[in-house]
Amino acid sequence: MDIRYDQASDALYIRLKDNKYFESDEINSNIILDFDKDKNVIGIEILDASRYLDTDELSSVKFEVSKKIDKVS
Repeated sequence: MDIRYDQASDALYIRLKDNKYFESDEINSNIILDFDKDKNVIGIEILDASRYLDTDELSSVKFEVSKKIDKVS
């Protein structure tokens, strides 16, 4: 996963997978999803990111991932 913030364009991009880009879908005027050829989401772009996020915190983005593992009997 790769997270980048471009201050000049005020855009945050979250790359979820390294799969080859195929197409995008604009969810609303500020959120765009990128897909691979199998329709898997590979990236999320947030335009006008400073309207939604604290840009001071974007310089040191932290995230936690918790994984739930179900026991198979």
